[in-house]
Amino acid sequence: MNSTIFVSYLLFFVAESTPVHVSGILAIVALGLYMTNTGKTWISAQSEHTIHHIWSYVGFVAETAIFIISGIIMGERGSLDNTITYIDYIKLIGIYLVLHVIRFFMILVCWPLLN
Repeated sequence: MNSTIFVSYLLFFVAESTPVHVSGILAIVALGLYMTNTGKTWISAQSEHTIHHIWSYVGFVAETAIFIISGIIMGERGSLDNTITYIDYIKLIGIYLVLHVIRFFMILVCWPLLN
């Protein structure tokens, strides 16, 4: 279990901080795809359950931290001079609708591959 965390941090560091200069997040995604395809054979069945729970908890903590930090930042920006107006709400609704249209077309385009 510790090796999966160590390899993830090491891969992110190598991707971002060395002359390789690639995205650390995309490197971690590629590692996840590799572990899903061939890496699972290296992990025993007893440890796989534990690793799944630990990574689920790490994801929960990271997600919670992101939402808390973004809430604090948005709260401070909104309370300083009340710059949030009705135009901002209209933009949010527009973005929401555009994202659903994009999602619809992506599913429509990828549907043959998903089947």
